[in-house]
Amino acid sequence: MSRMTIVVSAEDTPLEQVTKQLNKLINVIKIVEQDEDNSVSRELALIKVRADASTRSQVSEAANLFRAKVIDVSRSR
Repeated sequence: MSRMTIVVSAEDTPLEQVTKQLNKLINVIKIVEQDEDNSVSRELALIKVRADASTRSQVSEAANLFRAKVIDVSRSR
């Protein structure tokens, strides 16, 4: 089983239509509507940085300042 989060900015009627369309899909088990007051939103940015060995630590330190996570470090492109 997997879970998907779908964000829709819409009034009640279009949101109801989205819910109905999703419920028509065979593999949909449950839909939960969250209002803005009871939810948390975040933004995600995937950024690729080219840095030689001497500047990699500086890039990592800059990422840490913003509580970012370095996902992968490799030596080739």
